Amino acid sequence: SNGAVMVGASAGYQTKIATGSIFLGSSAGRAATNASYSFFAGSQAGYGASAATNSIFFGRYAGSGATDANDSIIMGYQAGIDSVSASTSILLGYRAGDNRCYDVGSIGSGNIIIGYKLTLPPASTNRINIGGVIFGVNANSSLNPNSAATATGAVSIGINEPNASAILELAATDKGLLLPRMTKAQRD
Repeated sequence: SNGAVMVGASAGYQTKIATGSIFLGSSAGRAATNASYSFFAGSQAGYGASAATNSIFFGRYAGSGATDANDSIIMGYQAGIDSVSASTSILLGYRAGDNRCYDVGSIGSGNIIIGYKLTLPPASTNRINIGGVIFGVNANSSLNPNSAATATGAVSIGINEPNASAILELAATDKGLLLPRMTKAQRD
């Protein structure tokens, strides 16, 4: 592939269309297709990945077997392995979005998963899972992504699907909500 840098045993071997990519590590980017302008680092990072243009896969097996993962950042041991339709997603952490572990099928696009052994329901789009505690829906904005809040977004704590009519939903059977307590002097 034109201008690609491949360092490591079998790095980039049998790769098709990887212009300007960097593959570092044993079998990194091996047999990847349509992975131009991507950076795969780690043993078998991006191995067999397809449609992974402009992506960063960092960690052993990160993004290995991922399909339709364009414009994504996948970091961590086995993060995003065999993930399907994960374009424009951010998967960070040990086995974050690992489809071999959870067999959810399509992870979906525009998602953010941060934490240890976490994923989202199948075919999720524009969702957030942070630590298995904080969940969000409608996380992407077609407005100015640098500063605009998503008016249709919702967040939940303790439940992975916020109620559609709520901006915030809390769920627990053994804990309540504690709002800040302030003296009159602190409020004024």
